[in-house]
Amino acid sequence: MRAKRRLSLTLVGALVGAAALVVVATPSGAATFTVSNTTDSATAGSNSLRDVIQNQATTAGGDEVDLVPGATYTLNVCPPTPGGGELGHGNTPLILSTPSGAPATIQQTCANQRVLDQGTGSLTLHNVTVTGGNATGAGGGVAGGGAVTIASSTITGNGATTFGGGVFATDALTVTSSTITDNASSTGGGGIFSDGTITVVDSTIADNPSGGGIGSGGQPITITNSTITENHAVTGGGIFTTGSLTLVYATLANNFANAFANLDAATLNSFASVVAQPQGGGINCLAGTTNSSGYNYEEGTTDCGFGSGPGDVAGGPNAQLGALANNGGPTQTLLPQSGSRLLDAIPVGACQTDGAAGITTDQRGVTRPQGTGCDIGAVEVQVAAPAPPVVITPRFTG
Repeated sequence: MRAKRRLSLTLVGALVGAAALVVVATPSGAATFTVSNTTDSATAGSNSLRDVIQNQATTAGGDEVDLVPGATYTLNVCPPTPGGGELGHGNTPLILSTPSGAPATIQQTCANQRVLDQGTGSLTLHNVTVTGGNATGAGGGVAGGGAVTIASSTITGNGATTFGGGVFATDALTVTSSTITDNASSTGGGGIFSDGTITVVDSTIADNPSGGGIGSGGQPITITNSTITENHAVTGGGIFTTGSLTLVYATLANNFANAFANLDAATLNSFASVVAQPQGGGINCLAGTTNSSGYNYEEGTTDCGFGSGPGDVAGGPNAQLGALANNGGPTQTLLPQSGSRLLDAIPVGACQTDGAAGITTDQRGVTRPQGTGCDIGAVEVQVAAPAPPVVITPRFTG
């Protein structure tokens, strides 16, 4: 482990695809740590990930904790061992990053323990996989009391008995170039839930088995260039909110969230988004007024309120999204299949309309557009270059 002082805390590595839309705080007086010891230990001075996060990363200006590319940090120091269970951090800003290469994985193996509990300081995860957490309460993978940013990361296989199986935040939550999958909650927001604003850019929220894709406590949600699919609960699976909602340039399919009583009306502002395949008898969206800026696609039902903007499709046929897979980049994505109505659906001149201004790449970093227009969702399907012409050289015989 090394520690050094420096003047600012910066996010190492670009935020793929949407860097211009995501602002990462750079507090002064920061410290940087690199954790090469993957063995879990609560002992002070062991230089384990637990030791660094809980005992050493306490700089008032914030800290950056860098992980080894491709390494797995298994959390197996469990209660009643003092300091065991979840990684508990205080109220100072924290960036947890794999600066380059394959993402590092933080895996919780202790029963009924979340992976990371951040205090009121801001939290950024960059190029990291978080898995195995289970919370009695909210935030099975990550629980943050301050602003939370998930960048180029995967949150998978976590659960919570209330809100936010994957991620729970009480303040602003930003997800960019990331995949949230296979997380569950008993109340709402199986993938993510926040009581603050929610911003999702170039990301995939997929295959969360209960609680729905996105849950909001009432603050605005902005979703840009994202694919949200195969999330399950009772109703409002794509989007569930008790307040206003802004949805920009997103793909939402097969999502379900639990119904709540005494809901406040929510406003859905949307651009170039798809909501598809509700299952289990639920509806795609549980929101109030919808303001469409165009190029929205809702498969099968019309409860999201699309249809008023240019290029909108309400109650359309199958969006033809492929399975979650490695399609390039640091995270898994869903690729629209040949013949999908999502392909080239947005005219080139409208690709950066409204809230999509400045977005020039997809979740993997592939340039938009590839074809005659931009594709709806997190993935821009690459168009193969034409084969070079075959040159036949005549043969002359004497």
